[in-house]
This record gives sequence, structure tokens and C-alpha cells, in this order.
Amino acid sequence: SASRGPRCTLGRRTVCLLGPLGVNATARVVLKIRVGRAGLRRLFTSVTGAKVDYDLGSNRAVSALRVVKAP
Repeated sequence: SASRGPRCTLGRRTVCLLGPLGVNATARVVLKIRVGRAGLRRLFTSVTGAKVDYDLGSNRAVSALRVVKAP
């Protein structure tokens, strides 16, 4: 079932409380990011929870973002 949306705290690090997720569930958080100049940026993400998770490989991701100048 869909949640009402994450509660996020914004700052240098953005933290979003997603609420309970079922086994093999997915969640999506969309962030609009404003940067000062064009170039390549890295986005680090991680997921933590209150319960033990034996498959830690699915809890982190790194993405490369190409930022272009706004028209």
C-alpha cells in the first residue's frame, strides 16, 4: 500500500523517514537539487532501519549526475 509520503529534513544532508516497508518493497523519494554551476556530481544514498537486515548490499547506492546549465 502507498504511504502518505516521506517526512524529510532538509540541509546539507537530507534525511527522509519513509515509514514501514514490507519485504522486497521499494520506495521512491524525488529531490529537486539546485547547484551553482554545471558539471559532474555524485549522489550518495543509503537506507537504514530499526530491524536487522541480512542483505546489506541493497541498502546503498552511488549515482553520477551530469548537471547542465539551465536554459
